[in-house]
Amino acid sequence: MKRLLMISYYFPPLQDVGSLRALGFSTYLPNFGWEPFVVSVKNADTSLCTVGDGKPPEGVKVFYVRSFFNVNRLTWKLNGLIKIILKCFGIELKENVVHDLICIPDAFIGWIIPCFFKAYRLARTYAIDAIYVSSKPFSSSFVGVWLKKLTKKPLIVDFRDPVSFPAELFAPGRMGKYRHRIVHKMEKYILKNADRFLVTTEETKEKYLSLYPFLRGKIARIYNGFMIGDKETDLEKYDKFTIVYTGNFYNDFTNTSVTRFFEGLAELLKNRLIPTKRVQFLYLGRIRKKANWLEKIAEEYGLEEIIVWRGHVPRDECIRTIRKSSIMLIRIVPPMISTKVFEGLAIGIPLLATITEGEVANLIRKYSKTSYVITSDTVGAVMDALLEAYKQWEKGNLEHGAVNEFLECFDKRSLTAQLGTILEQVVMCENSPTGALTPSVRLEGISRRRDA
Repeated sequence: MKRLLMISYYFPPLQDVGSLRALGFSTYLPNFGWEPFVVSVKNADTSLCTVGDGKPPEGVKVFYVRSFFNVNRLTWKLNGLIKIILKCFGIELKENVVHDLICIPDAFIGWIIPCFFKAYRLARTYAIDAIYVSSKPFSSSFVGVWLKKLTKKPLIVDFRDPVSFPAELFAPGRMGKYRHRIVHKMEKYILKNADRFLVTTEETKEKYLSLYPFLRGKIARIYNGFMIGDKETDLEKYDKFTIVYTGNFYNDFTNTSVTRFFEGLAELLKNRLIPTKRVQFLYLGRIRKKANWLEKIAEEYGLEEIIVWRGHVPRDECIRTIRKSSIMLIRIVPPMISTKVFEGLAIGIPLLATITEGEVANLIRKYSKTSYVITSDTVGAVMDALLEAYKQWEKGNLEHGAVNEFLECFDKRSLTAQLGTILEQVVMCENSPTGALTPSVRLEGISRRRDA
């Protein structure tokens, strides 16, 4: 069995959705002839991560290393102090300039060096055959490149999310633009040194190919897919028409409409088209107490009576809540596809997707005939979809059910098989005289194999 060194900051016991990709791969890789050795963080930055009591997959060797320091909270406190001082001089500081100056490439810089030394020792001890890096954090990618240079083993860099785009990831001020330029150069350096580059959507793949044409032939798309365990059939549904949303609402991204859904819901209640006592909006996810956007939305649109915020909950509870709900609200920031899209489709709950045309809209239309895809930027379109869904629910006709084709193509085991194929390719290239792929195993074909 070949050996894969996996570097993933996000890994159990961290509960964040970012841990699911590496967790899924490490669980199923032994089925495809690869033994994973995982390096993760011991003292995660709890201002950016959630530590739970989850366990790594049985039989997977995981090695935890301590980060030298965690700087995220410190940058916010320093920036707050500077903001107060500048305000005394009549200067309004809107961005976190301390973060943009110090956190390059990101706020996880304290774990780069200890991770590298631990990973290098493991690579020598276990004679690994390839290196895999899960990013974000982007800083992990540097560990992968340095290991490749020392061990001469092939490197697979996996971007769960793009690093240098969309623009909303960076502050609009001078320091934000400076940080963007630096990160862009770092990203190019990493990708130049990667043997294979993985992304999670076709749109992300095309964008990276336009930015870096040298990636053609070594970039592949493997969707995030789902990993939600066995279906619980004995769950009792909520007695109200329950609209559920999980995770980040992306309210900080200006290119997505934050209020369109709430405006539409408020209008339906105001006009008594949906009884207030028969509906609830259930939100599971973190919200900063000092800037509670959901509370402000509730006050602005008079939705205090129907909005229920439960904060962050363990993933198992989150999945159970989705199963018990009537419909699931979906929002995305293109070109990324939130894991919640795959989980919703796997559970079979109807989706109410207020999104733009593109890859996600096509996936939902193909695999969920009972979902509502709203690409119009009008409140009326939201109202029509919500009212239709409510009427179907009231009649008992709001159907739940997953499509078998989707379950077969997008479960973690099937997606890990794609990674296994890529790993075999890079090892074969390493051992071949030219290092080139044969026509029968071109990466372009692999990345399109399961297009929706």
